[in-house]
Amino acid sequence: MSMKMMPHDSWAEVYDEVYKRSFGKFYSDLTKVTMEVIDQIAPKYGKIIDFGAGTGRLSIPLAKKGYQVTAVEPSQAMLEQLQKKKVNLPIQMQLARMDEYADEAEYDLALCVFTVILYLLDEASLEKSFQAVYSTLKKDGLLLLDIPTHYLFQSAYYSDEDMERNIQIEQKDDGRYDYKEEVIFQKKDKSYRYSDSFMIRYWEEETVLNLLEKTGFKIEKDLSTYFLGSGSHYYVFRK
Repeated sequence: MSMKMMPHDSWAEVYDEVYKRSFGKFYSDLTKVTMEVIDQIAPKYGKIIDFGAGTGRLSIPLAKKGYQVTAVEPSQAMLEQLQKKKVNLPIQMQLARMDEYADEAEYDLALCVFTVILYLLDEASLEKSFQAVYSTLKKDGLLLLDIPTHYLFQSAYYSDEDMERNIQIEQKDDGRYDYKEEVIFQKKDKSYRYSDSFMIRYWEEETVLNLLEKTGFKIEKDLSTYFLGSGSHYYVFRK
């Protein structure tokens, strides 16, 4: 894939700390609930592919529990952070966008959570992504997917004693939004500034569900009540 800058490249080294400071206990609770759901739907020691794996928020604890994990992430910088954290865990890492991924390893479960689909800006990319996920799963394999609601598409500001995080989100056209972020850390009388800018897209839930059905997926469960407050609707789909 091309070496152009990807979302989060510029601040991957502080990504984990920023999210922990921004959301506190809710962030760790979200991870805990997601892990509990995965344990309910995935076979013990099964094969899991984690799209948009980031720095390994899910891939690392899944590997520690004995799952066979492949982490797929389009940001080289984020994968480098995962590499530092995973130590000797047997996590396979792949640098790729979801719509570019090609593998037929027959996974038991595919993960596409924590707003991964909002980085896909057109319907062709979204459909191609679902086709790629479908091809990775074995017969009757499952997909855990979240669909972000409009709630997440608003500017926000977070701060503590030595961090400021300013997120500006501005609607453009056809469901697309301009996302700009600046993070400032104050440490030992020195400021560290990180900034990022990219486009995201709001997807109507009906559009997402229709494309999944077109690809061949069937809704297995609506798990949204497990994730109240996340700003997304969560579903399990079966191949």
